[in-house]
Formats: sequence, structure tokens, C-alpha cells
Amino acid sequence: MNIVLKLATSEDQAFLADLYNDVRSVDFVSLGLPEPTLAQLLAMQFQAQQSGYATQFPHAVDQIFWNGTTRIGRMLVNESESEIWLVDIAILSAYRGQGLGGHFLQELCVRATAAQLPLRLSVRFNNPAQRLYERLGFVRTGGDGMYIAMELHAQKSIDETGRPQFAFAATEGEKVEQGFTGAYFRTLIGRRMKAQGLDGVVADLLVEDVKGLPLPKGGPALDSGDSFVIYFRGPLTPAFPDACADLTPEHGEAMTIFLVPIERDAQGMKYEAVFNRMVPRS
Repeated sequence: MNIVLKLATSEDQAFLADLYNDVRSVDFVSLGLPEPTLAQLLAMQFQAQQSGYATQFPHAVDQIFWNGTTRIGRMLVNESESEIWLVDIAILSAYRGQGLGGHFLQELCVRATAAQLPLRLSVRFNNPAQRLYERLGFVRTGGDGMYIAMELHAQKSIDETGRPQFAFAATEGEKVEQGFTGAYFRTLIGRRMKAQGLDGVVADLLVEDVKGLPLPKGGPALDSGDSFVIYFRGPLTPAFPDACADLTPEHGEAMTIFLVPIERDAQGMKYEAVFNRMVPRS
């Protein structure tokens, strides 16, 4: 399977509700509720979950697992200057048991380790996922009678376990230095950068995606080199004009990048930054 992560949008809400039902309905089987009552209960629980996440983690990045054109899961991660919190990860039952969750969790563990930030989560008692977390190096740090608090302590298993090669991830063991390269910006997908325009405008921009710049059709033969396009998402206001801005990643230095606003919608303002390193083929 070719699994990719994409930022969640309002169009994913129906899927998230179905995913919640798929994951949690088994917890209510013993109640013997009529199907309409069970559906109503699950809908209420889902809304409560969404509201709770939005209140507790207002800046969390919500991403959807896609298998081709099919949504199969979600991962919700809240990252701050002091910690990374895995708020939720869930996969449809039809796709479980294939190591998908483990692969993406390894990527998150590597990212937390590289940033020297604690990676934390909570898991319900008796949830089989606890065994996966323990294999990855998470240890129990507390609990409230319903949930177990865990934190990543040992990264040894990450190095010993093979990692899949997804488009957005660096290869195993690779340390990507900060720089104006596609490889570096791909490590920032799903993360925010502090942006300051020449006119003093300041806002957080989310790195949505990084794509290779396609070769033009016709004309002389070219080598693409490290040509790529970065897509950012920011608030509707304040907005940045077509101009350079200083973008600063967490734990990094400011980088001057030419931003071009390309789309305005309910999710905010979308920008692109093009890095064209194409040269004539020798």
C-alpha cells in the first residue's frame, strides 16, 4: 500500500465520525443498546471528543491517512517548544494489523528525538496499542484510572526496526541539516514556522506540503536538480503579500523566503514558495 498523510479539512469530518464509530463501538457492545440508541450515543461521544481536543490542543495538526483515494485513519499531533503530544492515532479496523500505525509512530519518535523533545501520549487501560507503544520505547509515567500516561524514553528499538520509505520522511539514520533543500523542508511538513514580513506582519505558517517542481513540457532538455515547491497555510489576517519574509523553524535559524499567496478559503490563506534549480542538461 502507498500510504500518505494529508492535512485534514472540513471535508474529512464525516470520515472522522465513521472512524470513531469503528474504533469505539466495540466498547459499547456489552450494553446491548438498540442500534439507533448506540448511534446517537457514539455521535455524542464523538462531538465531545472533538470539542475536548479543540479546547485542550487548539494548535494540534490533524492529518488523515490515505491509501490511494481512500481515507483509512488519522493522526493528531500537538507540538510545542517543550514537548510533542500524540493526541490521537486511529486506523480503520480493516487496515489494522499491517504495521501502518507502527511505521508512522516510528517517524514521530525519530522527529521527537532529533528535536530533543519529550514525546508523550495517553492510552486507555486494556487497549492493545499499549504493547506497541512499549515496544517503541514508551514507559508508563502515570494514570487516572481510565487512561495511562506514557512517555518515550528509549529510542533503541527505533534504530533496530526498519522504517518504510515514505515521500515525506528522511531515510533511516539521515540527519537533514537546515538549508534551502527539498529534503530539509520535507522534515517540516505538518509543522509551523514563525513568519515575519518586511512590513512587520507576523504570523505562524503551517508547512502543508513539499512537492517536486515538474519539468516544463517542450523546449530544451533540463535537469531538475533540487527543484521543489513549498505550500504554506496561514490565517486570513494578517496576510502576507508577494514578497520576501523571514521564516523561522523551531530550533532553527531564520530563512528568507519569497512567498506568493495563491488561494484564500475557509481554512485560511495558502502560499507557495518556488525553488527552481533547473539547468540545461549537458
